[in-house]
Amino acid sequence: LASAPGPASASCAPASGVFVLHVVGAQLYRSFDLVGRMDPFARVTWAPRGQDEGKLEIGRTKTDWAAHMTPQWNHMCRGVQYGGPEAGDLLTVEVSEENFGGLATATFCGSVTVAASELLQSVLLNTGIHTAQRVSLPLTKRGEETGTVTVQAALRAASTNPSLEAPDGA
Repeated sequence: LASAPGPASASCAPASGVFVLHVVGAQLYRSFDLVGRMDPFARVTWAPRGQDEGKLEIGRTKTDWAAHMTPQWNHMCRGVQYGGPEAGDLLTVEVSEENFGGLATATFCGSVTVAASELLQSVLLNTGIHTAQRVSLPLTKRGEETGTVTVQAALRAASTNPSLEAPDGA
């Protein structure tokens, strides 16, 4: 990770809860477009327990038209149930470049896979929501580092008060 937590930000993350990822933006090191400016977007997938079985797309940013190598998405992915650090839940962020307004196959720019627990190492408690520091993760394509993607994780702890939970079927 590009930014490690300091001694004042020791982890106080709960064992489980609802995990949400904020995809802030990216910095690409080269153009993947033959002509003109790139139109990047990102997809985020969640692999519970690190397994392909049950893999779920939890977010797709809007295409940042003409952003070229510095897209800013400010996208909040949908929340997923986090099983705690020992569960081994994994996130993959893939950055691609839109072609012909989405009519042609997108060009893959790079991806990163990281353990959800790793993103939560620097959480700070803020009124029941545990928010981690922003981190820049390296994107790779065929072993080459192609850029970074900046994300921020948050975790809402499972309630200890059953009256605060949503009723079944809600």
